[in-house]
Amino acid sequence: LTYSLVALSANCKHTAQDAVQFVRYDCEEGKYNPVASLLLTTSEGAVKRLFSRHDANEIHFRNELLAFLSYTSLNIGLTGVPVPSGNFTGSMLIGGLIGRMMGALVRDYGPGMAVSGVYAMVGSASMLAGFKQMAVAVVVFITGAANDLGLIPPLMLAVTISLLLNKLINERGFDEEQILRKAIPFLPPEPPRLMDRVVALDLRDDLPSEATLTPEADYRSIEAALQQDKVDCFPVLKDNICIGFTTRARLQAALEVWQATGFVEHPPGVPRPKANSDAGGEQMGKWISATVARESSFSGNVLPVKRLTERAPYTILEDMPGPRLYALFAKAGAKAACVISENGQFRGMISRKGLISTARRYEEASDQAQYDETIADEDEEQSLVIPSPLP
Repeated sequence: LTYSLVALSANCKHTAQDAVQFVRYDCEEGKYNPVASLLLTTSEGAVKRLFSRHDANEIHFRNELLAFLSYTSLNIGLTGVPVPSGNFTGSMLIGGLIGRMMGALVRDYGPGMAVSGVYAMVGSASMLAGFKQMAVAVVVFITGAANDLGLIPPLMLAVTISLLLNKLINERGFDEEQILRKAIPFLPPEPPRLMDRVVALDLRDDLPSEATLTPEADYRSIEAALQQDKVDCFPVLKDNICIGFTTRARLQAALEVWQATGFVEHPPGVPRPKANSDAGGEQMGKWISATVARESSFSGNVLPVKRLTERAPYTILEDMPGPRLYALFAKAGAKAACVISENGQFRGMISRKGLISTARRYEEASDQAQYDETIADEDEEQSLVIPSPLP
């Protein structure tokens, strides 16, 4: 709707004989709407028109400015909405519009070294490189689209400047910033550099004592464990030996059914534990937990937690190097692992959620250390410069 209203403000142009690619929209027969040709079409079609070297007189600066303002405003305003909108081609289109406008200004008021389509390609490459933080791939992609190897030098220069400016302005890339703001449990495939110096004992989660359960636990113990909001996987210990993990969803389902039977009542004045949703889907686990809770309500005042436990857990020696255990979570997809001593005693746990948080801290520390090291090198180089003698 917005694009349609913006397109109505454009002036219709006469269609050239070879300009069959433009959109007529509200124009008369034999004419086309230049703004509609950029907005009321696919992003690929709009980029193709911007890259063209044969339509310099078909789309003018005013039309490109209208398309740029409307498209960029909506693109920024709708960022992060869970709707497929095509950020890749959208970035190319925004950069192409900026480059095309610059080409029109240079053509009208400057030396006019190249047609507007070339400026659009350079602008598109700059925007795409800064947005996606890619260099060679962008140059190869735009050069292949133009089918002109002569564009490689200006594209490489534009991409280099774009990446340098992006590093100065933005702390993280767009995708990484979205992951952090939406708290997406993403674990990079490779560990941070500083993790080479640590072992499993240093990477343990901050696990409260209430979060550990025994194979058979009473109501208050389970409720105390569920009150630990930052814990999603609960280790089950037998004689200080980790026999497995159970999840928050399973314990919550068992607790609710246990209360529904009337065997136990929720203590007054105590807040009910939060039932966090499990991203992996715990419907079958909840059903099993409910069945176990019903059976236990007739057999005693304890819940057989071991029946809700995933047995044979991953175990990690306390002195295992950080990069080795990192691969277990990043590539093997483990959700939690027990950290044990040489004689099998439980020393703590490492969860995927906790490792993600730890990896981000190490990554930020690594970036800061690299920055400090660069500053130190520059200061050292300046200290080695021999001052010129005074006159």
